Amino acid sequence: MSKRKSLIFTVAILVIIFMILSMKWKYDIERVFDVNKWEQRVEDRHKMIESLIHQYGIIGMSKHEIKALLGSNAMYQDNDEVLSYFIAYGMGDPVIFEIRFDEVGKAIGYSKYES
Repeated sequence: MSKRKSLIFTVAILVIIFMILSMKWKYDIERVFDVNKWEQRVEDRHKMIESLIHQYGIIGMSKHEIKALLGSNAMYQDNDEVLSYFIAYGMGDPVIFEIRFDEVGKAIGYSKYES
């Protein structure tokens, strides 16, 4: 292989690696929970759920704390036992992130489901 072909091959490989890393970085950034993105980009919420749970724990938080964090945009249900948010569409049905509370208003569990 000539030096020129070798150089072109090396540059092509580096460009491909850079593109793959850029796509992964963008994918990872979209998945990080951010209060502003949660409030403004309802259609991307499903990507942030794992990060939200990892960053804030959710379990043990009060309903007031969770509502202050997640806001009321696209809230699906709010009563003494459940607080839930629309996070995506799955097979045409809305996908809901539900947080359950005990009798003193502390979060005791959460789940995602299609309604």
